[in-house]
Amino acid sequence: GKGEMDEAQGEGGGLWSEAELGALPRDELHRIILAANLRKPSEPPSARTTDDGSRGTNLQPPRKPKKKKKEFDMSNYGRRYVAMRVAYIGWDYYGLAIQPNVEATVEGKLVDALKRTRLITDISNTYFNRSGRTDKGVSALTNAISLVVRSNFMPIALPTITPSTTTPISTAATNTAHLTAVEEEEERDAYQYIGAMPNDVIYKDTPVKPHKGKEELPYPRLLNQVLPADIRVLAWAPVSASFSARFSTTARAYKYFFLKEDLDIDRMKAAAKLFLGTHDFRNFCKMDAINVHNYVREVIEIDIRPSVHITTQFGDEAQLYELYVKGTAFLWHQIRCMMAVLFLVGLGKEQPDVVTALFDTTVCKPRYSIAPEFPLVLYECGYEKDDLEWIYDSDAHNQVYVAFAEKWKTLVVQSALVECMMTYIDRLPVPVPSHLLRSAPDTSEQAEKAEETATPKSDSTDSSNSSSNSSSSGTIVTKPWYEIRSSLLPRRVQNYKPLLDRHREESYEERIQSLSGARKQRYELTSGGVAARARAATGQNQKGTTTTTTTTTPHT
Repeated sequence: GKGEMDEAQGEGGGLWSEAELGALPRDELHRIILAANLRKPSEPPSARTTDDGSRGTNLQPPRKPKKKKKEFDMSNYGRRYVAMRVAYIGWDYYGLAIQPNVEATVEGKLVDALKRTRLITDISNTYFNRSGRTDKGVSALTNAISLVVRSNFMPIALPTITPSTTTPISTAATNTAHLTAVEEEEERDAYQYIGAMPNDVIYKDTPVKPHKGKEELPYPRLLNQVLPADIRVLAWAPVSASFSARFSTTARAYKYFFLKEDLDIDRMKAAAKLFLGTHDFRNFCKMDAINVHNYVREVIEIDIRPSVHITTQFGDEAQLYELYVKGTAFLWHQIRCMMAVLFLVGLGKEQPDVVTALFDTTVCKPRYSIAPEFPLVLYECGYEKDDLEWIYDSDAHNQVYVAFAEKWKTLVVQSALVECMMTYIDRLPVPVPSHLLRSAPDTSEQAEKAEETATPKSDSTDSSNSSSNSSSSGTIVTKPWYEIRSSLLPRRVQNYKPLLDRHREESYEERIQSLSGARKQRYELTSGGVAARARAATGQNQKGTTTTTTTTTPHT
């Protein structure tokens, strides 16, 4: 009846009109109402067709479609040009710079964090620059980046920006004389910005007003919440339009940590002093002939000094030293090559003046292994005081300290575990022929008694197989390893070849001459290629006016 139709209409939520229900046969109408009453509340409704092809019995009203998530619109916010001070432990990363098909880079993690916090949408439109490019496994304490990010402030008046005099390297034609060493060694970073800054961005001196009464975004705190624990943002600073994390850097300082062991520190210091000043470091780097064409660099300060004394049972050999070197700019692997040569000097294999000999550009670089990367850290990037006023945040600072403290605790525990293993091994009795020791012990009863005393009873099985006896090689001495190892004669390195007598690598000129295909095309777009074409054109002009020619001999 009418009540049943009203009930069906209420259950149907508009799927059935009163006229439609009234037109149905009574039996069908009863069946529809019964089905609606018997359906379980948790059972999802389903439309079905009756045997006679009549309309389905889904009495559930259609669900409202979910509202689409409102997309973030960067245009609703101001944009600000800032610098950020970044620290990271680079052991697990393939260097700082973003690389194709490589995810584990420091900048890759930074860009991901900037996007996740919606400070940027795309790195390509942020006018990004960095101070120092560190290689795989190298860490940094105060590296710096500059870029445009989202801001809670809006400019009251747009600034007037004078176009920068810096020209993109790829389009530089004849002004290669103005290129600095930093510009040359960074040419391969195409996404780093070189050129004029925009005028719709907040700079250091731009009058601003809060957007909707909000304070400025806490950039370090936001980023540290999503960054890996071994990458931290220490501080940020508003900067002027003329600032560049890359070109405004006045100096860069590195530290390289190493154990003293058998190194002669005085010899290493004498050799290190020879690096001071301006020199051609092509024999102290990994040469990148396509991108780098000027290998002259200046070392402002260099020193080798004690760093941290590690208190262990291993004595003076556990003394930790550090190389501190400060310069305007550095080449690819330059400091690691410098350390490799200093190690050879400290071991007595090379004389300190080998450094001076390798500054001779008529001598190509000899082949040698460079020092490991993990002890190297970019310690400081210097700027003029007027350029930067770093802003620190107590919460962000705590994030940084806690993250590095946890890393330190882990490394201390790991170090203790390894030291425990070394201590145990150090106490095991080991048989050694006496002729391998600095002073051969007596074979008297007193010496034998001392050996028995030094040998732990628990290891009698091990020592019984190697008790003192005479052989063709002399007396076999069995003592705990910690007593023997300090008396062992140093092993001589067989067939050590001095650096200046080794096989040489190709010279810069030879590398350029061997370029072909895409590599040659890349070189021709760089400042070196432009300069080479200019020299070639000048040479052709001179050849037409004089019969005198000059032949350039490649480095040998």
